[in-house]
Amino acid sequence: MPQKRIFIQLHDHVTRKAISDAGGMVYVTVTGTPDKQALLTKTGAAAANPSLLVNGQLDFYFADTVTTNVDLYIMGPKGEFLVIKDVAPSGPNEVYLDRSRREEVAVIPFSIADMVAATEFDTGMELPADMMVHAQGAGIFVDVLEATETLDVGLLSSEAGGDANGFMSLMDVATAGAVAAKAVVTVGGTENFFASTTLGALLSEAFLAGANVATDVGTNHDTTHRCDGTAKTISLTLTAGSALAKGYVFIPYTRMAAP
Repeated sequence: MPQKRIFIQLHDHVTRKAISDAGGMVYVTVTGTPDKQALLTKTGAAAANPSLLVNGQLDFYFADTVTTNVDLYIMGPKGEFLVIKDVAPSGPNEVYLDRSRREEVAVIPFSIADMVAATEFDTGMELPADMMVHAQGAGIFVDVLEATETLDVGLLSSEAGGDANGFMSLMDVATAGAVAAKAVVTVGGTENFFASTTLGALLSEAFLAGANVATDVGTNHDTTHRCDGTAKTISLTLTAGSALAKGYVFIPYTRMAAP
């Protein structure tokens, strides 16, 4: 069966040398959407998406009958993150990563079309060891809204130390656009207090809700999570009634591993 191929070699943007480190992966979607693109092997068999990088190379196929291009969400071998939109089989064939940049934001598409409601979804995207994930800037962008439903974001619970809502919990997908993960403050008649938080336990340390009682403001302290290389796979969970929700998850982190 005829197929289309995407082949891209990653390069260091300073040295201009090809990157050949082990590790890294690319999540491939239909261009302009969060929906996964079905990938194939060279022989036409179904292939995994995300696709693993080999020696800094992205190399995968999809059916010749696919008329759209693809969007690429690339996690480099050392945690470098890059999004490339509207990529055609004709190229580009070389892409340059800024390996001197330490502050990154992983962008992970989500679509109920690729998930099962109320079931933890293994994105296959892995955070390398010694990445420091931050609460500030964490959130989602809702592309297709769905009333009354929410999204959890965390680390795959089947991994030792994993927590399926460790990064974000009960993120509202009822309104299109950006939604920040943060503590919610209620303005009470007697006291303003922390009522809840959509930051998960890995990014919110010792959260305690307050009450509309004098001085009972509650406690809220955002924290940073160090990835240990064991609990490392980003997972997503949409609530039971989900049938429409789509969008993108934003996870900010610092690359703390040795250069």
